[in-house]
Amino acid sequence: KEKESQILVDIGNIHNNIGDYSKALKYLKKTLEIQREIKVKSAEGVTLGNMGRVYLNQKKYSLSLKYFQKALKIAQEMGNKRNEGNRLVGIASVYLNLGDYQKSLKILNQSLKLAKETDNKDIEAFIFCKKGYLFNRLNNFSESLKCYYNALALGENLKSAKTIWDSYSGLGSLNEKQGKYKNALICYRKSIKVIEKMRSQLQIKEFKSGFLENKIKVYESTVNLLVKLHETQSEKGYDKEAFYFAERAKARAFLDSLKESKTSISQNLSPELREEEHRIEKTISSIQTKLMKPGLNESARKEFIKKLGTEEENYQHLILKIKSNNPKYANLVYPQLLKLEIIQKILLDKKSALMEYFIGEKNSFLFFLTRDNFSIHRLSEDNLIQDMVEDYIDLLANTEVRKFRAYAAGKKIYQELISPVKNKLVNFNKVIIVPDGNLHYLPFEALIIPDSSSKNKYLVEDLQISYAPSASSLLNLKKRKKELNPRMDFLAFADPVYTFKKKPGKEKKADWIFREFCLDQGFNLSPLQYSGEEVKQIAKLIKKENREIYTRQDAREENLKKITLSDFKIIHFATHGLFDEKIPQRSSIVLTLDEDPKEDGFFQVREIYNSKLNSDLVVLSACQTGKGKLEKGEGVSGLSRAFLYAGAQSVLVSLWNVNDKATSKFMEYLYKYLIAGKSKKEALQKAKIRMIRSKYNHPFYWAAFVLIGDGESSVKINKSSLLKD
Repeated sequence: KEKESQILVDIGNIHNNIGDYSKALKYLKKTLEIQREIKVKSAEGVTLGNMGRVYLNQKKYSLSLKYFQKALKIAQEMGNKRNEGNRLVGIASVYLNLGDYQKSLKILNQSLKLAKETDNKDIEAFIFCKKGYLFNRLNNFSESLKCYYNALALGENLKSAKTIWDSYSGLGSLNEKQGKYKNALICYRKSIKVIEKMRSQLQIKEFKSGFLENKIKVYESTVNLLVKLHETQSEKGYDKEAFYFAERAKARAFLDSLKESKTSISQNLSPELREEEHRIEKTISSIQTKLMKPGLNESARKEFIKKLGTEEENYQHLILKIKSNNPKYANLVYPQLLKLEIIQKILLDKKSALMEYFIGEKNSFLFFLTRDNFSIHRLSEDNLIQDMVEDYIDLLANTEVRKFRAYAAGKKIYQELISPVKNKLVNFNKVIIVPDGNLHYLPFEALIIPDSSSKNKYLVEDLQISYAPSASSLLNLKKRKKELNPRMDFLAFADPVYTFKKKPGKEKKADWIFREFCLDQGFNLSPLQYSGEEVKQIAKLIKKENREIYTRQDAREENLKKITLSDFKIIHFATHGLFDEKIPQRSSIVLTLDEDPKEDGFFQVREIYNSKLNSDLVVLSACQTGKGKLEKGEGVSGLSRAFLYAGAQSVLVSLWNVNDKATSKFMEYLYKYLIAGKSKKEALQKAKIRMIRSKYNHPFYWAAFVLIGDGESSVKINKSSLLKD
């Protein structure tokens, strides 16, 4: 039991270090139970201290302080000076974050004395980093410099990458504050080099995205400094380097995954591993089917939830095992981030511009690229932008107001996000937007162009707009060669059935259906009565032999998995979408739900990643399919990324709960333009303009749909497949 608790605490600490705080706490709480059961007081204190660290990383300072103090008390009772010093550092860190520098310094000095007495070099290095930061905040530059150099020397001696990157980051900040910009830049670059070397050792994409979250400030500091240098020395090329570092901070896990997607990790699997993969997938489906059954009592539900979490972790461990046994994966060379000139030359034509946003805590920027020009523009403070955007999204998604009246708000955000480059945009009709922060949830098409006339004009009326996680990832998507031209034009799943058979004496209730993952998040599996009509209208445009449509009871996951998805140019889901912000791999397309344990009806992110697509376009004509976990630097991790990984060139998603009837009409317009040979982004623009000029003119009905990925190409539908409209 004692050994088990030691291993569990290590697993918890690893999850803490890669930014997966909920899992870290799960393992540490389990550790605490064992340690209290076997009455190992000293180890219990260590675990409490580690929980304090997790809460500190989550910025839950009162909770963090509470756990550190409990741990300190145990260390003092046991007479363990090493542990006492460790706990004091945690307490000092809380006060440092709260801005109580004098109290923090006093405790840091106490802990440093104990660290030296007990020859605790790791903690000594950590203390010097904290003191370096503290003295920098107090403008005591000479003391700060001494502390950082002490930390760096200890870090290099211990080969502690964390101490090294932290020290270089601190030295960068210290030099920048003193106006020693070139020295600062050298330090920031060194810090990022160490961070990226650490990151390269992680093999699971979820680990990679969480890992960068608490290190993104180094990238922000580097971009800020490079822009500052460019403003005084415009001829030195600091602007291009600023863009390069902004790209280095964006969607790196997704960029890596595009390379991984070319290597089938299931190839050459041993029978044992293949059987294990099949067993886990079958078990997950079975558990989720049981969770949906009517009349499930609370204790059984909790037990199933626990088992589901265990099997999902088993699946993640299996993937890691498969990758480590696959020589193709071991020899993968991940994509290099592309320089500005290459992006301009390959990604942009004469009518296209790229607008990449970088939203930092202190400074925010817009990078504007065309084939021949490049410029950087300062924006307002992060909080102002984020608050404005959040309020406007609420107004767009509000159906209670029959007539849209938030024109002033739309103009204000236009002034903030578009106006810096409005004169440059005059000669362009196509824009690729790389968002950041909560701009990922903003449909730029719905911004209002301020002009002297009384007419309120939406941005989509002037521009064809598509979105990308980063410029480098978009270029990699466009360069991805299709293996074969798919033989079929259209596949659709629509109007699924979301009810179970009534059981004798029991009335069915909506809250029996997947309560843990749906209703807790305000999700409602209401019937989509117009989605069947939606695909029927589209089907009228394409000959029967070139399309496959599954509706009602046929819109089941079993049928989807029997199909060779790579045969289809367009794959269309007119169903509900479910997103799980806490556990993104549970986000799913919800198909027909029944009591067959073979499949659960939830086509989850995990399963989408393992699918093989070859499609020009995946249309997720469902609610909130553009949502997901928003991670610093990485962006939105959810359904769209999964389909792009699986082989789609582009994905059309929705940003909020869309109206079923209006969506049916919108899709009818969209497909007419797609089949007419328009590019995906032009077809989308024209469909939105048609909606604006119809009774569905409120942005609620059309603005939610955004195109992610390659929007420039058209869908090459066989002319012989077309039926006359």
